[in-house]
Amino acid sequence: MHHRPLTVLSTLLLLAAGLALAAELPKRKPGLWEMTLSSPDAKRPPRSARYCIDAATEALLDDFAGGTSRKNCSKDVTHAEGDHFVVESVCTVDNSQVTGHTVITAHGDSSFHMEIHSHFDPPMYGPADVDTIQDSTWIGACPADMQPGDMVTASGVKMNLKDIAKASP
Repeated sequence: MHHRPLTVLSTLLLLAAGLALAAELPKRKPGLWEMTLSSPDAKRPPRSARYCIDAATEALLDDFAGGTSRKNCSKDVTHAEGDHFVVESVCTVDNSQVTGHTVITAHGDSSFHMEIHSHFDPPMYGPADVDTIQDSTWIGACPADMQPGDMVTASGVKMNLKDIAKASP
């Protein structure tokens, strides 16, 4: 993977982690979470990662997502529709305008499901329209080798979301 797509992927993972922190949604239970990202139309298999979170990390990711939204988005509106939350956004990522429609279903503080439709203009690294499903589930306590903010991808790449958020301009 080239460096630029990895940077974009890291930012999108942070936003995905932070997006579920809309004020109306329940806060995530502290501990180890598993997140799976899949694209129904993609030829690649689903991607997964595990991340460790606590209240302070959740607050930092919320601040990061809010700051990124204020800086890069001309529209970022969340509203409730029954037991779902809908997020409508128009943001600039690199030199592409991304129009997003996300439906979030929270199941208490231990799991949530997101259906994300993104339209890229111009397209970035692929098609103009991308549908992504994100499922996140609480697994239990963080293992001894993971600190709050640590994320480990299925391929074994370990990064710390707090470090990425703090380092982002």
